[in-house]
Amino acid sequence: MVRNSILLIACLFLGMIGGQLHAQEVKVIEVTDEFPCDAVATVFIGNIIRRVTVLTTHENKVRLVTTVAYEGKSGYSNEEWLEKLELKVSGTAGDVNVKCGNMQPMGNKDPRSFPSSPIQAPTPFDRRHHTPDLPQRQRRNNLTPNGTVVFDSLGNWLYKKGNIRRNIIVYVPVGSKLDIDSRYAEIILDSNIREVNARIMSGGLTMKDADKLVLNSAYGSVYASNIGNAEVGLNHGWFHAKDISTLEINSKVSTVELGALGQVKMISNDDQYDMEEAGVISGRKNYGSLRVITLRNLLDLTGVNADIKVHNIEPGVSVVKIDGQYADLRLPVDNLKDYTVTFEGKGSNLYTPFERLHATDSFFNVTVGTGKKNSFRLKCSNCTVDMK
Repeated sequence: MVRNSILLIACLFLGMIGGQLHAQEVKVIEVTDEFPCDAVATVFIGNIIRRVTVLTTHENKVRLVTTVAYEGKSGYSNEEWLEKLELKVSGTAGDVNVKCGNMQPMGNKDPRSFPSSPIQAPTPFDRRHHTPDLPQRQRRNNLTPNGTVVFDSLGNWLYKKGNIRRNIIVYVPVGSKLDIDSRYAEIILDSNIREVNARIMSGGLTMKDADKLVLNSAYGSVYASNIGNAEVGLNHGWFHAKDISTLEINSKVSTVELGALGQVKMISNDDQYDMEEAGVISGRKNYGSLRVITLRNLLDLTGVNADIKVHNIEPGVSVVKIDGQYADLRLPVDNLKDYTVTFEGKGSNLYTPFERLHATDSFFNVTVGTGKKNSFRLKCSNCTVDMK
């Protein structure tokens, strides 16, 4: 009985001491930095483990705004807090550097280069290949650790408070270009941007419209609205965009979801592609899948072991050309009345709505109607071809 009372008193005493350790009120203040620049300046944002939101302004300056949490009476100035948090805006009128962590501008280095595992060419006749698990969609706000550090009056790290989130907001001129290098964090472009060069590693990028996008992403998730011209490199990533006029994409073990495309040129290995609508599709597709709801103008692909399915081929499609092996193809012709089909390939299973006269086990040529509007040129050995 006495022992239990002693233990209870000791627990209460320790609880009182623990409560007093952080009994002081947490204060949150705003810290800022800014730098004047040209209206069309290039703004570099280097970021590690920070959530950064970018907004445009009609002022010719780059401005950084964030908050800092502390206990006690701080003697730190705005500049000292910026140094403590490793935040700084500097540069020249034409090139501004926004430091969020210890990232530095890449100088003359090609912004499209980014460390990632190389894409290996598959063995053409390897039927045993297994497509690895593809990346899953990451939700916004799940890509950056929650909570923020609380400092004492001397700038020492006290503890991390989960119900406070430090957001870094960067204001850039409306006509500026962005050069972004972000790792283990999330970048949100909450305004339309003229031109974006971005390198994302193990993090996320959420953006609105852009005239031009150059993206390299490794183990990242990217959400984009409408893009004019895009050059994209993906490695174990997830990429979603609404409409893109012109897209060049090189991907490996990635998931790609696209809205309406003018034209796309791809090099794809072990990926899953979904397109709502495409004008012109060309390039190489090895393993994985490509699904297109509506094809409008042309398809020209080579590759092996790919699952290629088009749900609707419009009468305006001039050529469908596929050169592959061990593929599963769905190319319905029910919308078409005047087309030709030339097929070459051994060991394939074909399902067609027309009679294949004068066909051998590896070749046939068929004309339906006048044959003047649409041309199917298929070369595919050991394939399944469904044209019904």
